[in-house]
Amino acid sequence: LASIKDIDEIPKFEKYDDFYFILIQSPHVITEEEQEDSVSGDYSVAPLGILYTDKYLITISEGRNDVVNYLKLKLKNFNHNHIVSTENIPQFILKLLLFTSKIYLRYLKVINNKIRIAQSLLERSPQNDEIIHLMDLEKSLVFFSTSLRSNHIVIEKIAKRKFFLENEENEELLDDIRDENKQALETVSVYTRIIANISSTFSSVISNNLNQ
Repeated sequence: LASIKDIDEIPKFEKYDDFYFILIQSPHVITEEEQEDSVSGDYSVAPLGILYTDKYLITISEGRNDVVNYLKLKLKNFNHNHIVSTENIPQFILKLLLFTSKIYLRYLKVINNKIRIAQSLLERSPQNDEIIHLMDLEKSLVFFSTSLRSNHIVIEKIAKRKFFLENEENEELLDDIRDENKQALETVSVYTRIIANISSTFSSVISNNLNQ
């Protein structure tokens, strides 16, 4: 439970007595109420814990969790949905991991739009607010990059467990999770370079203006 409260907790996959514990870092939108205490910009990460045995599964998070909320919205009626089965524990865990990677990608699209807007405003008239906003987005990307890399290690550990490889559908799910996570990592890397290039360019523009 202590590890769920720590935003810097490293994702893990461990066995305790009769159950297994998975901890992953999930993407998290910073609300207005959280802005004052946030050090990561507009987006951050939040630990999501998964306890499971052959018969039971419990998810644990501190406060709001975007992956769990996404699941609730997508599956308003758990009993009559065709997306996940809570009775199929290994597949349900894999679906949680897949949703996590997909939400990272969804938030990265929003970050890309914000980068474009900030760049457009800077081109018209360089202002400190836009530069600070770009720095906040860069912080968010750093959190995303670190978490995605750590999640990848957990995904690879899960992929070696027979419990998760009981059928072809689960194996395909694992491939999808790997692909989505890899795509998210590559996207983070591209956007980080874009922000660095924008910052460097406008630093040169400001320096030239000052010299003139």
